[in-house]
Amino acid sequence: MKNLSTPFNKKHPQAPDYLKLPPTPDADTPLICFSTDQIRAAISSFPHGSGAGPDGLRPQHLKDCISITAGDASTSLFTSLMELVNYLANGHLPTDLRPFLYGAQLHGLCKSNGDHRPIAVGCTDRCLVANICLRPFIPRLHKLLLLSQVGVGIPLGYEAAVHTTCYFMDQLHNNKVLKLDVKNAFNSIRRDTVLQEAQKYLPEIYPFIWDCYSSKTSLFHGNFSLDSATSVQQVDPLGPAVFALAIHEVTSKIKADLNIWYLDAGCIGGDPQTMLTNATMIRDSLSTRRLAWRFIILNVIYSLSITQTSTCPKQASSFKTNSHPSLYLTLLIGSF
Repeated sequence: MKNLSTPFNKKHPQAPDYLKLPPTPDADTPLICFSTDQIRAAISSFPHGSGAGPDGLRPQHLKDCISITAGDASTSLFTSLMELVNYLANGHLPTDLRPFLYGAQLHGLCKSNGDHRPIAVGCTDRCLVANICLRPFIPRLHKLLLLSQVGVGIPLGYEAAVHTTCYFMDQLHNNKVLKLDVKNAFNSIRRDTVLQEAQKYLPEIYPFIWDCYSSKTSLFHGNFSLDSATSVQQVDPLGPAVFALAIHEVTSKIKADLNIWYLDAGCIGGDPQTMLTNATMIRDSLSTRRLAWRFIILNVIYSLSITQTSTCPKQASSFKTNSHPSLYLTLLIGSF
């Protein structure tokens, strides 16, 4: 097995020197209790062939163990599983067990540029609890995030974002579109920001989210492991939701004719000066969340404050604004 410890360490930065973690969950927080139907539905929703986390337990194992063909053993197992789910959902997991049960198995997928994309596969028990916890609150998140974020609670949200942006560019020829891509977003987001937003918008399941993200967790690959002190797990059912909440304050402040995001990728459109104003705000706001960014501008921009180094179609070039000399963007001439 190829040693990927160095690229994986680069993708998982250390926690900042100071973290402003919100208070621990209140002991008086009402307990939540999920029904047998909710748990069965969550187990059935795992895609076929889903992988195992560090413990080696696959979702298919659970499906087989609680099926009718397992006989009476399935009943007693399901009773124990229901107790475990409700125990974890209420934030009762001992601190010493969190790094393992809420950690993940890392898999490195090769990218075309020779880099590796780390995919973290969490323990099945953790993913099951996250799935069950999130389901009742998807309508709430949908209502909160709908105006700018289509990555949570919206089927085919990515397709909706692409078609909306294409329509905007086709119908309004004088407008330009700025495509934003947050670099290494899920691995870099500050956990204190994640927890603060989760406490505000998902207080009912905050104890479980606190257990998952208030302390370091372990990531395993072959014979080595590393501590994950920032980040949310993208393949965790709760990961995209809490990430979207963590950047919601930024995306909701954007004032543009087009403002649409799919998790960590977004497009804003309008006149060039409006886009540059928004870009400055986004840059400053994301940096407080420990996030960096990449930009692509779709279509040629003619603007008072832009110095363009190339106008050759389909050719990438760079430019900077006179009013914001530190703001460098990448220009890609062409269409989506």
